[in-house]
Amino acid sequence: MVTNRFWAMKREPVMRRRISDLLRKEGSLTIPEIAEKLDASPEEVTLWVLGMWRYGLIEEEGRKTPEGYSRFALKEAS
Repeated sequence: MVTNRFWAMKREPVMRRRISDLLRKEGSLTIPEIAEKLDASPEEVTLWVLGMWRYGLIEEEGRKTPEGYSRFALKEAS
């Protein structure tokens, strides 16, 4: 378990940058779309996206896909 925590801490800046760059380029995306474009598992992307959402780096858009997925976008600087 400790190994996983250190792995996550080491990987956080990389994944945060990759997700931010992708959302900047593509606009709003769902977690499955982000996972597919980054060649990562949806479970892993969920952890990073929810962390970024919690800390106000990205925001959930009001509209959902027909499948019920939320769309996430970079939060605009105020």
